[in-house]
Amino acid sequence: MKSVWKQRVDPFPIWGNLKFCGTVPSSCHIIDTGEGLMLIDPGLPETFYLVLQSIWELGYKPADVRAIIHTHGHYDHAGATRELLELAPEAKTYIGAGDADMVRGKNDLSCAEVFGVQFDGFFEPDVFLRDGDTVKLGNTEILCLSTPGHTPGTMSFFFDAVDSDGVKMRCGMHGGAGINSMMLSYYAQHGLDPAQREEFVPGLRRIMSEHVDICLGSHTFCNGTVPKGKKVLSGDRTAFVDQTEWAVYCEKAIAAYETMAGRGQ
Repeated sequence: MKSVWKQRVDPFPIWGNLKFCGTVPSSCHIIDTGEGLMLIDPGLPETFYLVLQSIWELGYKPADVRAIIHTHGHYDHAGATRELLELAPEAKTYIGAGDADMVRGKNDLSCAEVFGVQFDGFFEPDVFLRDGDTVKLGNTEILCLSTPGHTPGTMSFFFDAVDSDGVKMRCGMHGGAGINSMMLSYYAQHGLDPAQREEFVPGLRRIMSEHVDICLGSHTFCNGTVPKGKKVLSGDRTAFVDQTEWAVYCEKAIAAYETMAGRGQ
């Protein structure tokens, strides 16, 4: 990957026990549960050293990670999992059941070819997530809802972040709204049934009504992570708090898909 250092994002707290430790191309989030860390997506292998640096700068140790929870199985989200497991041997891995073979290396759907790399960092997940499952650790419980389309096993997450005064903010993250892997050309290339993508919009409409105070992004561009993070580091602790952003994000994702489908793509 070119200009890797330019992918660096200074780590910062989003709200209380929820912190950002990711990079420009791959969002990574830490939740300090009081009984170990949850990490949502370890990101790309090429930028994993930046994630590790951010974890240390936030005052944590990689070995403190107890749960590695994946939004989906693509290379830019799950590619560094095996490397993290070498540093956090007590961590359990969680992924949507539909993406199990993707991270096992039993199919060619990891999207590593998009980055021009050969990838063999596959792993065997500990827990296969299904719709309505919860992941609990310490003071945190994550509700996992199935929202397929971007991949068969894409999951969306909802949980409370809490600050030192006990003030909670409900966080929501759609696990993958990119239309690149829902185009007819992608389905044809990989021999997939394009009917799978018809689950995408119903999944979004289903979760739109969830109450969300903080809209999180599986990529930094999804929710303006970088500019908001700079505001946080400048002293604006409520930069991520916006009860209207979640519904707007879902509507934009639906519109992007419908435009693509309307063009016959």
